[in-house]
Amino acid sequence: MADKKKKTGKKAEMLTARAVCDIALKEDRFDFTRNTTTNTPDLGADLILHCPENTGEKMKEIAETGESTIELEGKSTQIRIDAKDPKDKVQKDDAKKFVGDIRKHPLVSEHWLVGGKSLTAPARKFIEENTDWATVRYFSQNEIEKIATYYQSLPDPDDE
Repeated sequence: MADKKKKTGKKAEMLTARAVCDIALKEDRFDFTRNTTTNTPDLGADLILHCPENTGEKMKEIAETGESTIELEGKSTQIRIDAKDPKDKVQKDDAKKFVGDIRKHPLVSEHWLVGGKSLTAPARKFIEENTDWATVRYFSQNEIEKIATYYQSLPDPDDE
């Protein structure tokens, strides 16, 4: 069972990193760090984005509509990403750990829970009731794939 958990953890992180790479190839001032290897303690930060402050709004719009007219701008900020198993629903225990890790990252302006088919109702409720003091976003695996597809469809900025 531990091997399956390791494999799904790695898959979640790598699928997320691949999508983030698609964004970084097309957006100026967009990069990321991955401070640990898979299944190494990381305080719930599988990836840290280094990006303009309105990145969350743009990604939300793409996830909802498949496109965006928002230009990334503003001061540079950091966003923590905690990636979860892409095939299962995110459970309340995962939500508790995600929320518990927020205070461990005081320099981060947003916290994203990424992956899974969706949040279970108890997970969604826990996040809503315990994060009114932080900027938190959830993107399902389908939404992350929609964002990646959007960026893959854009022309290469070096070709313009």
